[in-house]
Amino acid sequence: MYHSLMPTSNNWFAGVEIADVTASLAYAKSLGDVWQDSFTAVGAYARAQPVLETVTPSANTWIWTLPDHFPPGKVLRVTVDGGSLSQGGTALVWDSHGYYQVALDAKSLTWKP
Repeated sequence: MYHSLMPTSNNWFAGVEIADVTASLAYAKSLGDVWQDSFTAVGAYARAQPVLETVTPSANTWIWTLPDHFPPGKVLRVTVDGGSLSQGGTALVWDSHGYYQVALDAKSLTWKP
């Protein structure tokens, strides 16, 4: 996270040169297993994961409530040991990287064995 990108006359705190930022992003991308995203996206994921982990399913359906002011349009990656997942009656697509992307705004998830 950066407070100020340099050069600028508005150096709020600990400004960092844009060349250094792009170099660090390129390095992280080269690692192949580092998630780079906005503070909002990473924070939303971190807040959503424990929400879903604490929900107990009823008849193979999980229903949750998102925290106040939760950003819209966010997803959580989940895996299952067999079966399939759906939201709102629509089957979720298995990503070739090994997970389903669950839309948090749907506030429910159904597993079918």
